[in-house]
Amino acid sequence: MAPDVSLRERKRRAIQDEITDAAIGLFIKQGFDDTPVGQIAATVGMSERTFFRYFPTKDDVIEHVSARWRAQVAAALKARPDDERLWTSLRRAFDGYIATTLQQDRAMPLMKLVYLTPALRTRHSARMWLWRSDLTQVVRERRPELTEFAALTIVGAAVGCFETTREAWALAEGELEFDALLDEAMATVDDLP
Repeated sequence: MAPDVSLRERKRRAIQDEITDAAIGLFIKQGFDDTPVGQIAATVGMSERTFFRYFPTKDDVIEHVSARWRAQVAAALKARPDDERLWTSLRRAFDGYIATTLQQDRAMPLMKLVYLTPALRTRHSARMWLWRSDLTQVVRERRPELTEFAALTIVGAAVGCFETTREAWALAEGELEFDALLDEAMATVDDLP
């Protein structure tokens, strides 16, 4: 966490992380729709009203995780070598996400839940727009000669590859290799005639 973040904000984020951990465990165990906010709150020892001070809805718990990953992938893209091919930089920016995801036992069941729960899938699609927006901003900083439309198109293709890969991996329950699948998806787009 950045050193300029206030103590109050650090405490808030720690509580959000605790709520997120509890909520995700419950979502995986009993389903998103069958997990009331009151149960999540009780699991971390707070009232339902207090829960809503940290998250407007229970779906925002998942947004909390997504926002963190968007920031990390954007930072990874920003850190890539300036002379590296843009498409390669975009692919490599997802490496940290993949490595961490493969180490987390709950990542696959959570993503599967997102893809199979209509309410979550709808919000997830909206979150993918945020991924495109954040990464496009980094691409525009790295490659100012690109028009905004060109940058958005390139990033949209990369995020589309990432999202297609993530869904296939989650629904296959680990039968597919995440990083190899993303390599294949991005190579397919890169190799278009």
